[in-house]
Amino acid sequence: MKQLIPSVILGILLSTTSFAQGISMEQAVAFINKKTEGKYKLEVVRRQLIIDVFTEEGHIRQDKVMVDDLSWEKIKYYPKERSLVVRCEYEGDDCITRRLLIKGLKDHIHRFNFIVEDEKDAEAIKKAMIHIVKLVREKKYSSSEPFE
Repeated sequence: MKQLIPSVILGILLSTTSFAQGISMEQAVAFINKKTEGKYKLEVVRRQLIIDVFTEEGHIRQDKVMVDDLSWEKIKYYPKERSLVVRCEYEGDDCITRRLLIKGLKDHIHRFNFIVEDEKDAEAIKKAMIHIVKLVREKKYSSSEPFE
């Protein structure tokens, strides 16, 4: 019995500590990558979000944006288009660099999107994207709330 009490206390402390740490950037990115089923591959490198887009033809596009330039308040799902749109913080700011790999073109745009068939999945990806932006933009931000 004396050994059981310290074990229970240690278990409680460890479980509350892991929840207090919140969901990491890597976990949020991995969640989105899993949800998009190989159509998109995200990574964050030194505050820059890199989104690689894939189709049956292969790797077709790459978008790059500094996460600081994105607005978590402007992330919105459009069910008719099945599109989750992520926008730059400031209206008219073309903060995203888009490279169309097949055509070799480069452009600057003010938004990027994920094609998401299911509205429930779109909401979960939206929560994960908001989490990523807040992790970069708000120094004291932390959340352990699941995305779905």
